[in-house]
This record gives sequence, structure tokens and C-alpha cells, in this order.
Amino acid sequence: LTSVGDEPLLLAAAGAPVVVGRDRVAAGRHLLALHPDVELILSDDGLQHYRLARDLEIAVLDGRRGLGNGRLLPNGPLREPPSRLETVDAVVVNGAGGTLALPAGLPRFAMALHPGDCHALDDASRTLDAAGFAGLKAAALAGIGHPERFFDTLAGQGIAVDRRLSFPDHHAFVPGDIPADADAVIVTSKDAVKLARALHDAAQRARLWVLPVQATLAPDLCEWILARLKTKHGR
Repeated sequence: LTSVGDEPLLLAAAGAPVVVGRDRVAAGRHLLALHPDVELILSDDGLQHYRLARDLEIAVLDGRRGLGNGRLLPNGPLREPPSRLETVDAVVVNGAGGTLALPAGLPRFAMALHPGDCHALDDASRTLDAAGFAGLKAAALAGIGHPERFFDTLAGQGIAVDRRLSFPDHHAFVPGDIPADADAVIVTSKDAVKLARALHDAAQRARLWVLPVQATLAPDLCEWILARLKTKHGR
């Protein structure tokens, strides 16, 4: 488990075969060798892996930040230049916010995240809604690309926290990152994967609560992908 990150573990938990590797071509071949019945492979962050054959290219943009300053990492938020939008097949916009100037005719899908009640790190059957956190000294902790989105989601759920703790994306958590004086520490599902491996003290783990979210896309992205593949491959 220590050789992979949080996102592959979350994907694997959904029940789909997952292979991780820097060489995406080799990873795809290995996945097919392990699961020859697989008919569709999705490559996360695969847009810039040009050796990897692809039927469709889908770019994901943050609705609030858009293209940012239009520069590539590390001087900006982009992994590909803005001109790359001229060649992709579709765009998924995560969340509402600013105005995005997209190429004419480019299919656009709106993604929204719908939070549920928080559940205990070690027992998903134990849940708390906003009222359950009332009177507790709570902290929100996030080590994701855009922590403010998580904090705003908590506020939208009516969950008040005393502190907002931001860490870099893919941060390797250690026990000292958890505030000792908090009655409850609320984290994302992504961070929960790492924290479950980093924390061994039962009392510390018992204070962690996970906010699950369910993504919806409109119009139906799965339907669009299957239709495009059927048109391209004739089946």
C-alpha cells in the first residue's frame, strides 16, 4: 500500500481494476494482461501522455479558477497549454464560478459534488450531521489541490469549524498534523486514505470524521462516451 497514492486506492475501492505506473502504455498493457475482459480504459491525468493511444480526450477544469494565469506548472495551474482545448473531445467543468471561454462547439459537462453526512474514519456506519458537531471543538483538515472548496462545502453543510488546516496536495500526513486539542477533525475521503495508514493511535483515529461526496455530471457523460465509442468502433 505504501507504493501507491490515495487516488488509486479510492478508485480500486469502487471495484474497478486499477494499475499504477509512470509508463502509461506499459500500465495499460499490464492491466489488459491481468483483465483481458476489460473493454474500456480510463487514464487519470493521461492527457499529456502522448505515447498512449486514445479514442477520446476529456479535459477537466476547475469552474472557479478556470485557466488561472494560463501558465503551465510550476508557474501556473495548467498541465497543458490553453490551446490544447482546441483538440480535446470534451471538457468537464468541476463546480460553478467564473466564466470560461471554450472553443465553439466543444461538448461541455458540468460536474457537481454532493456531500453526505460525515462518517467515522474506522466505522462508516457511525455518522454525524451538522447538528452532531454542534458544541464540539472541530477542525477541518485538507491536503488536496484546492482546500478552500472542501472548507466551503463544510460551511454549506452548516458545519462550523474552529480551524481550517491546509496542506499541500498529496501531503504525506504524520500524527503531528492532527491538532491535539480538537474534539473532531473533519477530512476528505482522499485524505482519509492516507490518514488511515499514518495514524495508529486509537484515540487519535476516533476523532477523525470523513466527509463523503458523490459526483454528478450533466448531461450524462457516460452515455456520451459510450455513444462516441459506438460511432467510432461500430459496436
